Amino acid sequence: MGQEQYHSGLLRQDGEPDAGYHDAVEAAADLDRLAAATDDDKADAATGDVALLHDYDNLWALDKEPNTPEFDYWQHLETYYAALRRRSVTVDVVSPTTPLADYEAVVAPTLYLTDDERAETLESYVDGGGELLLTMRSGVKDPYNKLHDAPQPGPLRSLVGATVDQHESVPESLANTVDYAGRQFDSHVWNEWLVSDDDTDVLGRYDDGPADGTAAVVRSERGTGSTTYVGTWPKPAFADALVGDLLDRTGVETTDPLPDHVRFTRRGDLTWVANFGGEALTVDAPADVTWELGGETVGACDVSVTDAAPSALSIREESR
Repeated sequence: MGQEQYHSGLLRQDGEPDAGYHDAVEAAADLDRLAAATDDDKADAATGDVALLHDYDNLWALDKEPNTPEFDYWQHLETYYAALRRRSVTVDVVSPTTPLADYEAVVAPTLYLTDDERAETLESYVDGGGELLLTMRSGVKDPYNKLHDAPQPGPLRSLVGATVDQHESVPESLANTVDYAGRQFDSHVWNEWLVSDDDTDVLGRYDDGPADGTAAVVRSERGTGSTTYVGTWPKPAFADALVGDLLDRTGVETTDPLPDHVRFTRRGDLTWVANFGGEALTVDAPADVTWELGGETVGACDVSVTDAAPSALSIREESR
């Protein structure tokens, strides 16, 4: 009997339809229309192209020992999730115990708590042709939150092809750049100085500060797959480059990075174009596509649905 009495809902207090009722009726009709255009078997069986590994035990352990005020597990995970979604990749956020063989790539941000069993699962995935991306602060402790006897990355050592010599926290007040694939990128929060094996490729090196010249990003081949290890926290442009190279190796069809307020999502036979922004946008699409809902002009905070693959779509430049 409190203030929630004034909340709007489907019906007013006298039982007459409220605004939410009409919205719900419209949404239900749209969903019925889309269901008729969707192959149910494909929709039910659909999985993402990429798995993003998330573990609450890692979250809790790092919340207890962040080691620097700027480190936040969720924000670090979001760095890579956002980079994948900006390229219209369908991502499954799954537990590290999930079977991984069906995924083209696996991104594992900060596998802080890792044991031999988890390492063997990832080794099997890479041996079978999988592309794995691991990030800083992985393999630090065992599942009981005890430090490994071996240097970081502990049981992940044979996958990474490198060890962590030193680490440092990097506040926002300090410039921090990495030379990656011939380009300069910004990173922040945390740096690991990597010492790589002779047969491990060094893809990026720190370009300033105490870590100047040491390895920041390495890639090690194993079986028919490979593992990329990122020893720093990349800012968005750097994360886009890392994720783009990972996806290029898999052959997954992607788009150019989309504006932050636009997302393409494939569900079964259909692609949803969601505009989270405050202005309408225009989608460039092949002339023969079918728009099952909406059209090439997507209004503010609205959605259109088409049968075209995300890789066939783009946002018209003047709409950005």
